Amino acid sequence: MPQQFCRIFNDALLVGPIVQQDLILILMRFRFFIYVITADIIKMYRQILMHPSQTRLQRILWRNDLSANVDTYELTTISYGTASASFLAIRRLKHLTERHAHQFTRSSACVLRDFYVDDMLTGADTVDELKLIRDETIQLLKLGAFELSKWASNCPELLETDNHNRVPIIIRDNAADSCILGMQWNQCQDTFQFLCKFDIELHVVSKRVILSEVAKLFDPLSLLGPVIVIAKLILQDLWQLAIQWDESVPQDIHTHWIALRTQMNNLNQLKIP
Repeated sequence: MPQQFCRIFNDALLVGPIVQQDLILILMRFRFFIYVITADIIKMYRQILMHPSQTRLQRILWRNDLSANVDTYELTTISYGTASASFLAIRRLKHLTERHAHQFTRSSACVLRDFYVDDMLTGADTVDELKLIRDETIQLLKLGAFELSKWASNCPELLETDNHNRVPIIIRDNAADSCILGMQWNQCQDTFQFLCKFDIELHVVSKRVILSEVAKLFDPLSLLGPVIVIAKLILQDLWQLAIQWDESVPQDIHTHWIALRTQMNNLNQLKIP
């Protein structure tokens, strides 16, 4: 029942227009620069308050155990999973930028151009210029109660400190293998890489299994096109044969898929400069 209610609630919400640039454009522009830096906003949605007149639409019932009374709460911030959440969060960033553009020219351009929801991917051709962009962006976002974390850069000097507050920047645990917008980025070698992980054993090779494993290869820049197209041709054959979702595929397709699947592990060795 709660899930059904959530679907009905989401169906009634407007998703809002697209107010950010395409993922592909942001990734491509990110690599135009000699020096780059990435970060993301901590709990972005939870920093944005809903108007008091709307919080009654976000009521939840809660109790710690079956014997306790049921308490009613109202969520006062944007809730992840609602249809309008993404638009509202991005629009809040844009509004913050518009209000302070005259004061923070560099960071305003960065927020409008180099953010994908809560992820920042920006760069410059000199370290000094990128330090200014970094520090200005930190200041601008603080005015909206937004804080950046999980920093990564191909220049270690950019990760040392925030020049304004002398606070050490928090670096990713595995900084050499960062994930940016779903892409693996090795900041030490400054290369894009791919993480291809499949289950070791397959008891049944079905159309559902093949589709699920193909979908794991996230490739927004189409760098793996020649590989993925082979997998999609296999799926096309399964559709033409009218194979059911959980039915074992014919032996020839089974052999073809297992061979391709084995070879795809080599994608983990691929490095795109």
